[in-house]
Amino acid sequence: MNVTALVAHPDDELMCAGTLARMVAEGHRVRLVVGFFSDFGPDGVKQGLVEERTSELELSAKILGVDLEAVLEADEASFVWSQPWVQRFERIVGEFPPDLLISHRPADPNSSHGHLGRVARTLARKNRMDLWELDQAVPGGLEPDAPGPNHLVNISDFVEWKREAVGAYQSQLARYPGMGEAIEARDRLYGWMMGVSHAEAFRVVKSVMP
Repeated sequence: MNVTALVAHPDDELMCAGTLARMVAEGHRVRLVVGFFSDFGPDGVKQGLVEERTSELELSAKILGVDLEAVLEADEASFVWSQPWVQRFERIVGEFPPDLLISHRPADPNSSHGHLGRVARTLARKNRMDLWELDQAVPGGLEPDAPGPNHLVNISDFVEWKREAVGAYQSQLARYPGMGEAIEARDRLYGWMMGVSHAEAFRVVKSVMP
């Protein structure tokens, strides 16, 4: 099976890192497509962190064993759910046609996450792929208008891979104290809900694969 995780920013893949590592171990071809730098201006060099965040993303992808396509557009402020942006991401995703597409929820309060979630739903419109939507990113807000997750994936055997991937983002861990602990706490909560040690949550919105 071909799997593509389409996420907005470096570190957004952490919300499904254990699932991606599990899919790689199961023999699936897994690709990570990352669209933008978070908190960067149109020149793409705010705070001089481009190289640091790129290296963190590359290390995370290496730990998880996924193929990385780092688009990292600098004009995130102009990004909306629109035909030009859909066509741009459709070309990128189409280079590796997925059987399963994983992306953000349209109801995600982060504007780039929400718009990319709408893009992903548009990419899945032709019923050629399953579509799973990510749980809210950490750190992040609440989704009062979004339905809860309806699919849990047991990542108990892949926790160390996920911890390493989280640890790759030293800039974010320093910026958001407690971020790593919060991610693991949520994985433990979802694990408890399905009777295992750790799990990740998704909203399956389209299932067409046999």
